[in-house]
Amino acid sequence: AGWHTAIGGGKADYFVEALYANFDIEVFGGGADEDGYAVNTGVRWSFTDKFEGIAAAGYEDYGQGLDGFTLKVGGQYKFTDAFGIVAEYKHSDVFSDGFDEGSYLVGARFSF
Repeated sequence: AGWHTAIGGGKADYFVEALYANFDIEVFGGGADEDGYAVNTGVRWSFTDKFEGIAAAGYEDYGQGLDGFTLKVGGQYKFTDAFGIVAEYKHSDVFSDGFDEGSYLVGARFSF
């Protein structure tokens, strides 16, 4: 669930979202499967009709001490108004125990 509003003359949106989050990790026969939540806030802006960027900060909590802050940057190239290719990088200290974690995402986005 989320909310957004136009800023910057309609070229950008400020957003706030709350999400159900799940991770499932299997390592050498063991692992974890945890449910939690995430809240994010940020800005999505259009550089051109075909390319937009995103920058966001958030917080994730899976219980059992698995919680922390996240930062995300990314972009989308739009082939049509409804379909685009997305690339993002997310930095997190959720699973830290002294270690920071980064993840990359490349995928498709369908907007309707």
